[in-house]
Amino acid sequence: MEVVLSVTRSGMYTALADCRNYCTTVPQTFYRKFFEQDFSSTSAFFQPPLDTIRNEFTFPVEDAIGVMVSAACLLLLRFTLHHTLFKSAGHSMKLREEDVKKVPESLWSVVFYSSVFSYMCYLLHFTERHNYLTDMHSWYTPMTDLARNELWWVYIVELGYYLSAVINDGYLNTEKVFTDKVMMVIHHAATIGLIVFSYSLDFLPAGVVVLYCHDACDIWLDSAKIFNYLGRRGFGLTKLYEAISNGLFVTFVISWVYFRLYLFGVKTLYGTGYVYYTDVDPPHLYLTFNLLLHVLLVLHYIWFALILKVVIKVIQGEDKEDIREKEIRERKMKEKRLKNPIRRKSSLAQVYLDNTLATDAPDGDDKKIL
Repeated sequence: MEVVLSVTRSGMYTALADCRNYCTTVPQTFYRKFFEQDFSSTSAFFQPPLDTIRNEFTFPVEDAIGVMVSAACLLLLRFTLHHTLFKSAGHSMKLREEDVKKVPESLWSVVFYSSVFSYMCYLLHFTERHNYLTDMHSWYTPMTDLARNELWWVYIVELGYYLSAVINDGYLNTEKVFTDKVMMVIHHAATIGLIVFSYSLDFLPAGVVVLYCHDACDIWLDSAKIFNYLGRRGFGLTKLYEAISNGLFVTFVISWVYFRLYLFGVKTLYGTGYVYYTDVDPPHLYLTFNLLLHVLLVLHYIWFALILKVVIKVIQGEDKEDIREKEIRERKMKEKRLKNPIRRKSSLAQVYLDNTLATDAPDGDDKKIL
């Protein structure tokens, strides 16, 4: 017990020190850099970043081919698993028909994000070449060919994943409702653009850390969805599945606080907001990248507030099911016609999945700037 308390205290002291470093350096640096700009005209303000993009933006043809091959392979793997293993698993578990359509997507997300996150964990925690979580000065030092190739694989696979997601959600998946399809395609396209942008300007270490911070949360959320579907069957070990789903949802919330609010929101932004300014001369596109990253941080806090709101409502015993999804609207209309609405206390995961953030936010989100 004493060991646990000692580790907890040490972790809290470290987190507080990191927050102090961020608060005492990043705002001042951003303020100083902002007022170094030339505001005499619009062209004078925008010309330096445009010149940087024009002169340094490169994306080799072989890398583009690698992304397309990655997307094709992932799309084929997703299609095969969806129509063989995942869909049959949904039927064998005797899920509700609407959940049988959803479970393959959740299973695919768990498989992909677990694989990529495990690889990034290996790079960041078990190799000395990528000690980016402890030494942010190493983000801006020359890399060996081996280190660059290892990060190259992360970018190519992630880009391939989002390109395949655009194709799947935009053209192949006819089961998504129209509004959800449009939102997800826009999100995937924006994510592709931002990842390509960071790769082309050689911000690989910072980009991999940002991807690492975001992918971790998605694993727990989609796992909670799967057990939530099991708990909604109405028979079998319903209470057990709901308890597991709630436990995974709580883990998701904890991972959100650690990875997205602390590791990304404090440590990563300290690396991009202060270390980048002091180690690189001149720090190209400093304001652009840091502004985008801080907008993303604000979104994380907004989503976190909504998550806490859902948790509080469930604790109070309220059922706040929303009607944003087509199937939810249809079910509510049917219940209204029959004058027999379903009223029950929802689990944490059920309210979260059906309520505040609809189906796929924040795990798609937003979500990655680099």
